[in-house]
Amino acid sequence: MLKPDPFNPIVVIGIGVVSPLSMGVPTMWSRLTASCSGIVQNDRFDTIGFGSSIAGLIPSKTDDPNGFDPADFIDGKEIKKMDLFI
Repeated sequence: MLKPDPFNPIVVIGIGVVSPLSMGVPTMWSRLTASCSGIVQNDRFDTIGFGSSIAGLIPSKTDDPNGFDPADFIDGKEIKKMDLFI
């Protein structure tokens, strides 16, 4: 196991979360402690032929005000080059 180096400290400056329950710690934690589930019917692609039609999808801002919008973090030109799973 590595030993901490007192001359190379680690500082945690924040915490964040992107999960099927929501984006952001306060909303995610309140939904988690209320026993909410982030597992929903997968409507993002045709699931015929797959073993399951449910998934833990990251909510978008159109579905949830606390949802994820890549445009908040990534330039529009870059978003066009990316697949949804990224």
